[in-house]
Amino acid sequence: MSLARVWAVTARVLRQLRHDVRLIVIM
Repeated sequence: MSLARVWAVTARVLRQLRHDVRLIVIM
């Protein structure tokens, strides 16, 4: 696996987690 692909996946996961946390905080 290339480092760029790993970074892209990591960024996507972090973005999803941040979105989930935001929804939880709103609730």
